[in-house]
Amino acid sequence: MRFVNTGLSFENINAFYDMLIEHLDDAKYSPGWKKGIYPDEEMIREAIDTECMHAAMDGDTILAVAMLDSNYNDEYKNVEWKSGFKLDECLMLHVLGVNPAYQKHGIGSKMLKHLENHAKKLGYKAIRLDVLRGNLPAERLYPSIGYDFIDTIEIYYADTGLTYYHLYEKVL
Repeated sequence: MRFVNTGLSFENINAFYDMLIEHLDDAKYSPGWKKGIYPDEEMIREAIDTECMHAAMDGDTILAVAMLDSNYNDEYKNVEWKSGFKLDECLMLHVLGVNPAYQKHGIGSKMLKHLENHAKKLGYKAIRLDVLRGNLPAERLYPSIGYDFIDTIEIYYADTGLTYYHLYEKVL
């Protein structure tokens, strides 16, 4: 498995998310993503262009993708983060998805380790993220690999509307 954040094809990444969203439509637990709304094409293109989109690859097969950047929801400003770091000292994790054919093989954990190392090399002090309340696989994953639960807050996103999200943070 190799990790890349350059040379990614918009068409391949967009098709990966579309496939993943179709798979998640039938899943018991879901992040609430909607095709064409979240992640949307503009978000994916910008992440690829700025090298914020990361992929775990096996040959030409995409095993997992995620975005790691400095964009955060406005509600993050009012949160008492455990680390006390300022928002510009942290990167935010978005749209981590694992290929359904490779789930339950530790790919998500390996991808997160890659992202943590990448953020650390860039000089960031922590990674922060939010998880739709009720997305039990994600709610179990993050604490199991060292992410601290911070709070539950209401956040508005186009795909879910105003609803509750759990916030997590990992100091690097």
